[in-house]
Amino acid sequence: MFTRTPAKFQESGELLLFEGRIQGEVLELKEPSLIRMKWKMSDWPSYSDVSISIKDLGDDESEVTVEQSNFPERDAAGRTIDPEEVQSGWHNLIFENINNILGYAIVR
Repeated sequence: MFTRTPAKFQESGELLLFEGRIQGEVLELKEPSLIRMKWKMSDWPSYSDVSISIKDLGDDESEVTVEQSNFPERDAAGRTIDPEEVQSGWHNLIFENINNILGYAIVR
């Protein structure tokens, strides 16, 4: 994962990103094409399901698809969890960093 912060990430193991604000468990890691995990913000009462698929398009191009489902409706404080805000987090915290540092284009 590209977070620009220390990350713990291993198959069949714990996932910690952004100093523990994102927590989870890696369920499957099939290099170079698939990552499946349980994933939640630290204030969520339960995990969502995340699947990241990577397709080699040739000519040094890849397509990355992130699917996330089974969100809890509310966080521990009772605030509604907005899937669009979660999607913005993936875009702004992960993919924009890849673009800014490595120069890879992002197509939504």
